[in-house]
Amino acid sequence: MKEEKNKELLFSVIISVLLVVITGASVCVCSWFLLENEYQIIRNGVMAVMGTLVVLYIFWISVEKGKLDYQKKEYGVSFRRFAIVYSIGLLFALVCPILPYAGWPYMVLFAALACFSNMACGVAAGSIFLMITILLVPGAGIEIFILYFMSGIVAIVLFQNIDETFQAGIPIVLSILFLLVCEMANIILFVDGNLRMELFVIPVINIGCCAIILVVLIKLHRYLTINKDKKRCRIVVAEDYPLMVQLKEKNRKEYNRAIHTAYLSERIAQKLHLDETVAKTAASYLRIGILQEENNWDSAKRIYEEHKFPSEVRELLWECLNDNRPKKKETIVVLVADEVIATLQEIFAKNKEADVDYAQVVDKIYKEKIAKGILRDNPITFMELQIMRKQFLEEKLYYDILR
Repeated sequence: MKEEKNKELLFSVIISVLLVVITGASVCVCSWFLLENEYQIIRNGVMAVMGTLVVLYIFWISVEKGKLDYQKKEYGVSFRRFAIVYSIGLLFALVCPILPYAGWPYMVLFAALACFSNMACGVAAGSIFLMITILLVPGAGIEIFILYFMSGIVAIVLFQNIDETFQAGIPIVLSILFLLVCEMANIILFVDGNLRMELFVIPVINIGCCAIILVVLIKLHRYLTINKDKKRCRIVVAEDYPLMVQLKEKNRKEYNRAIHTAYLSERIAQKLHLDETVAKTAASYLRIGILQEENNWDSAKRIYEEHKFPSEVRELLWECLNDNRPKKKETIVVLVADEVIATLQEIFAKNKEADVDYAQVVDKIYKEKIAKGILRDNPITFMELQIMRKQFLEEKLYYDILR
């Protein structure tokens, strides 16, 4: 896991440097073609480079502090996706000067940049690209910047609370209406001469294209961040998946422990509004290293990589198997659920009719985990631990399966 992170870090550094260089160079080249003043060319290049540095700083400081709102933690952080969107945004910024003011698709660009980073990064990147376009268009007024800056901000704000259902109908409609009103107020009203129907053609086309692209953006974001990994998780947790079959054949006790731990982890993750799919998948394969004779990270890692487990699942499993101070709440859920199942299996193996004080079992496990210090750096709250405890106690009927 550490080697993978080092490789990813090196790749990200290289891409970051390339983004800065390409942005500065491309803006200078376009300025040379569109502008005659060499001082303007230098200014545009310098502003583009400085703006890109600001955006990259916001992105990486957000990663460090875990504040990438749109790329939620359970779906992982992908700088590659953001870099691709940023490159597309740069292309938009350089092409827009040859388009009419009313046809600039900046509302969509702001939303796309934020969807693969967070609000602050989306606002910064969108503003930098809008600045580049304005600088490349002689005579473009401040009202054009305000028009697209405001519409971009509104789109980001409306889309920031979209959850896993991705119901975006109302945000799209409100964003489009806001853009329509702003275009009327800042462009149509200031056209010389009488109002004519043809003046509305470009704004209407722009609004229609923005609406279509927003729908595509939502579907693409859903596919990249959720559906792809969720589908893979559903495949690997199926009872007939080869790994599960191998575990069942090699060690029936550990197989039972895995599937029961997965059940409890999923139930508790749902109660705590965590990612139940990732928690269930990690719990199912927490003991899979047994297939390599020893259940540790080094043994299990090869299996996870060979079967292409989603990165979120692997990160969670790494915390479970190799980290004394886990950072994910789901890790605590899986570890405690695994300990509860293992303890009950041991009790029932000795006496199937044992009268178990489940509250005492759970409280003992809590004390052991606290004593080991695994909760020290974890964001899970005391209230969430109590919700977990309550759920464990409510599963008494389920525990009878273990007898």
